[in-house]
Amino acid sequence: PFDRARIAPGLVRELGGRSHGLGIVQAVAGLCARQGIPMAAAGVETEEQLQLLAAERCVQAGGPLFGPALAARDLPGLFGGQAELRGPEPRAIRAPAEAGEASPAPAASG
Repeated sequence: PFDRARIAPGLVRELGGRSHGLGIVQAVAGLCARQGIPMAAAGVETEEQLQLLAAERCVQAGGPLFGPALAARDLPGLFGGQAELRGPEPRAIRAPAEAGEASPAPAASG
């Protein structure tokens, strides 16, 4: 299962031209609408691309139009040093137990 469909940058670049890009985006948008999942686009470079995607119910977009990509270490500077970057707590990842073997004990937290 998946929680969204992503339009790749190469396909976004094809929007507005004489290619089949818009038709593919429209097909994906229809599938997303029927399945009740959002559509996102990466690599948006122009207002025209953004408008075409919005017209097809694209709800998330990213790319050069919105600014350059930033490393995580640069994000606090955007918030005047007020942001604290925190991620999920690390946890052990275990391979699934082989058939007939007892399941491994959960990793101790702490």
